[in-house]
Amino acid sequence: MTGQPAWLILGGSRGIGAGLVEACLSRGYPTLATYRAGRPGALTALEDAYPDQLHLFECDVASDDSVRALAAATDGLAIGTVIFNAGVFGQRTDGFAGSDTADMMSAFNVNALGFVRTLDAFAGRLEGERRHITAITSLFGSNSKPGQGHLAYRASKAALNRIITATAPELKAQCVTLTAFRPGWVRTEMNGMTGDVSPRESGEGIVRTLEAAGPDASGTLLDYTGITLDW
Repeated sequence: MTGQPAWLILGGSRGIGAGLVEACLSRGYPTLATYRAGRPGALTALEDAYPDQLHLFECDVASDDSVRALAAATDGLAIGTVIFNAGVFGQRTDGFAGSDTADMMSAFNVNALGFVRTLDAFAGRLEGERRHITAITSLFGSNSKPGQGHLAYRASKAALNRIITATAPELKAQCVTLTAFRPGWVRTEMNGMTGDVSPRESGEGIVRTLEAAGPDASGTLLDYTGITLDW
C-alpha cells in the first residue's frame, strides 16, 4: 500500500462495485474492496494484477459482527474514502398487494442498516485531507421521483437517503463529508443488464466527482455525471 489513504468499497465484487474498484485502481489509489461470500474470480484477478494496491476482505453488511470484523481486519490501514455500494433489490412487485414484510425487513437491514453499521465502524477513523463517506442510492428512493411497486427497494433506499441527510451535519462538524450517489442506469444483474451506462463508466464518474467534492457537498445527492440532484 502507498502512503496515501485508501478507498474502501463495500460491495465491490460485481456491477457498479467492480466498476468503482477498477476506477480507483486506474487512478493509483490504494483500494480495499469487500465481497459478501466466495471470493469472485474477477476481483481475485485484479488483486493478482495489483498486489500492492488492492486488498480484498469478506464482509456481510447485514451482520454487526461481520462489519466489526472488517473494521478489525483493516485496523492500522489509513482509509480516507468509504463507498457503500452493498445492496439488495428485494421482492419485485407492481404495487402494494402481496408485499412480503419479511423481505422488506431484509432489504432494510442491508440497504439502510448496513450503512449505519458502516458509519459506526469507519466514520471516526478516516484520515487525510479529503475524508468522505458516500452511499450508492437510487432515484427509486427519491421523494422527487414518484413511482409505485418494488416497495422493499424504494422504501429501504428512501431510508438510506434520510439517514444521510440526518447525519451529514454531525459528520461535517467532524470534518467528514457525507453524500449519496445516483450511479446512473447501469447495466447490472439487478436490472437484467438493461442499463445504458457501463459499470466502469459509472465508477469513473463517481470517483471523479468524489475527487472534486468538498465539504460544501455534504448532505447532497450527486449524480455520477457530477451534477447535484433533488432528494
